[in-house]
Amino acid sequence: MFKNTTHKIASLAKQNKISSTLLAFSGIALWVIFSSYVAGPAKSGNQLVTGAPFNSGLTCAQSGCHGGGAFGGTITTQLLDSATNLPVTAYVTGKAYKFQILLKKTTGKPKYGFQTTAATATGTNVNKWGKAPAGTHSILKVKHNYVEQSKALTSGTITIPWTGAAAGTGSVVFYTAGNLVNGDGGTSGDQVVNNSLTITQAPAPVAAPVATQEISSAKPVVPNKDNYSLKLYNQHGSMYVMFHNGSRQQKVQLTYTDLQGNPLSNGVTVANEGDNIWPLKGDKVKGFVIVNVVTEDGVRTSLKVVVN
Repeated sequence: MFKNTTHKIASLAKQNKISSTLLAFSGIALWVIFSSYVAGPAKSGNQLVTGAPFNSGLTCAQSGCHGGGAFGGTITTQLLDSATNLPVTAYVTGKAYKFQILLKKTTGKPKYGFQTTAATATGTNVNKWGKAPAGTHSILKVKHNYVEQSKALTSGTITIPWTGAAAGTGSVVFYTAGNLVNGDGGTSGDQVVNNSLTITQAPAPVAAPVATQEISSAKPVVPNKDNYSLKLYNQHGSMYVMFHNGSRQQKVQLTYTDLQGNPLSNGVTVANEGDNIWPLKGDKVKGFVIVNVVTEDGVRTSLKVVVN
């Protein structure tokens, strides 16, 4: 009897040791799996969690990856004109932009992760991403291109190059999810935020007559001043100016002045050969203003407009 009892006790001890070992290995495996997502959910775990319809509307919160944190986190996304750094609501084909993600918090010292993708209104992939910035990467998964973190980020501001999609693409929707994490390698105590940003394609211009045009005497004048024109048009309640560059691609100075010639706003951008469309807006640009475009080869083209 004692022999049998001793054998049973030894057997139970062995089973408990095996169970404890398996439990420990399981815990380590889960920690490794969840910690590996720090290198990007799509790359590390095949997780597509932007909240897009073609991702089943899932983020890390709905998929059970992360949650429970309270950093007071928010997410904002915007598309910036690369030349002016001003946000735009419509893009021009072939023009350079910067897609910016802003993850903010009101408390704590979190680190950051994100995943973003761009698609048409019907869900077709739009891969116009430029070179992924440091600490991030781009990856193709299930016929969509995603940009995400490669490591835990210490800054919540992420800026990714993007080029205006081909003519006829229509509106582009950027789906983005951000993750504010406590950095303990687990899945609790983290906060997930997400949003979507729709950018329309700039419409075909409806031209109005040029108000004024003059040639600057400060630099040599090109042989044919008719190479350039500046026109105003209004589409769906938004005002734009269209500058026609009949010469090579070149830098131009874009200046807004009042009727007395006092500067209101100015900047430098690149004019491609052909038509260039720029939004007409700005806090300081109101009422009667003169739009001036001066090209590298010395031509000034001006247009008097009313900005509401």
